[in-house]
Amino acid sequence: MKKTIEKQVAELEAKGPAHFQGHDWFQLSDEEAAVFGIDPERLPRMVVALDAYEALLGIVYYGHLGFTEEEIQATQERLQFREGVESLEDFQRFAQEYAGLIRRESAAFYAKNEFWLKRQGLITYPDEPKP
Repeated sequence: MKKTIEKQVAELEAKGPAHFQGHDWFQLSDEEAAVFGIDPERLPRMVVALDAYEALLGIVYYGHLGFTEEEIQATQERLQFREGVESLEDFQRFAQEYAGLIRRESAAFYAKNEFWLKRQGLITYPDEPKP
């Protein structure tokens, strides 16, 4: 799985910095860079790490990401993540070992993505007023 991740990182890096400027989940605004302390040069690695982690959990389909079923199964067996259950600690462990991120980087990107999901209305709280 590490080899596939490195291939994906190289492919995203080749797209250039402009591809990652903006307000989508895989992009970084100036405000997000400042608030979360994310180095834009590390963003492609962070994006791939989160995609791969979510593929391991069964949240996103792994095939379009370039992973084989064997890679997914072997990594799932090794790491023992609960399917469909996200955890910052699990993401940090995976991102450090498989994608070469330090724990601060993975925590920053995890938080950035979580707040993006909240802004999109994809994560809500039971006590929030309905629009």
